[in-house]
Amino acid sequence: MEHLYKDKGAKTTFVLFHGTGGDEHDLVPIGEMMDSSANVLSLRGTVNESGMLRYFKRLKPGVFDEVDLKKRTMELAETLDTLCKHYDLEKSFMILIGYSNGANIISSYLSLYGNTV
Repeated sequence: MEHLYKDKGAKTTFVLFHGTGGDEHDLVPIGEMMDSSANVLSLRGTVNESGMLRYFKRLKPGVFDEVDLKKRTMELAETLDTLCKHYDLEKSFMILIGYSNGANIISSYLSLYGNTV
């Protein structure tokens, strides 16, 4: 998964998830306003819907493709595991922040994987 990582040498890492049509740069200013000393890991959605990036497919506006949502959530879990190892981050010190479609995949992640972050 394409991503942006800003290492501030902190224990806390904000993991940012943009809304439909955004990218990994959209929420970085918000993360930095919340705590300029926290690391920032911002992920780009991999689903292209009419030229707009998302984290999972929809059947139509407002209707999630639940099979794809579960698949993409599992891929997200693997991505977070990989990035934690790569950047030497601890999941227990991650704070997930999302907007719209990004908030939806966070909700799915938490429902499947509990309070691992």
